[in-house]
Amino acid sequence: MKFYNAYINQYLKLFNKATAMFRIKTLLGGHLSLRDYEAQVGEAIAMVKALNRMTLLGMPHSVRIG
Repeated sequence: MKFYNAYINQYLKLFNKATAMFRIKTLLGGHLSLRDYEAQVGEAIAMVKALNRMTLLGMPHSVRIG
């Protein structure tokens, strides 16, 4: 059972990463436009920050009642 739980845990982590990359590519373009590796890293970080900002703006604001 321990092996099965570890396998499922690894699968879910991989699935979450793949889902995140799909969201980034769908919303912000499917490729990096810059040629230099360091510039591509910066471009990817900017894309992730933009996606995080869009996610933050879409979250509802909760207010405690009572």
